[in-house]
Amino acid sequence: MRQIREHREKLFNYSLVGRLSIGQQQELQRTDELLRQIRDDPDSFQFCFSNYHHYYMYWYCSFRFFEDDTNTQTASSMEHLLKHTERVEGKVHERLNIIFIDPQYITRPVPYDSKLIDRELATYPIQLKQGITTLYIRNNINRKE
Repeated sequence: MRQIREHREKLFNYSLVGRLSIGQQQELQRTDELLRQIRDDPDSFQFCFSNYHHYYMYWYCSFRFFEDDTNTQTASSMEHLLKHTERVEGKVHERLNIIFIDPQYITRPVPYDSKLIDRELATYPIQLKQGITTLYIRNNINRKE
């Protein structure tokens, strides 16, 4: 409820100092209606917080590559992206993190293990973004009467 109220207050406060667009006015009305519905029957909703769609930050880069010139043998590896130096035979070498991507093999910018997350979050039709977190809301279809 706090997240929804903060979202509503942000829109309302903006309306006091500026003019809301038609989309923002509709968003404010939908948020007011949602607050009333949740207050009247909180058990009819499911909620989920996630920062999945915001600011992907990866500490490691996992990648696959071809080991041979015929592009038939593949291998995989992983590198830490913030490691700037490495020691080779007692000498310190400066490292640069450069990733070459073959766009022919890229089909969708979704991390390997995240397809289930994409599908699950798609089942929440109401999404309220605030900072790097999104509140996902849906009607509770498994509710027992």
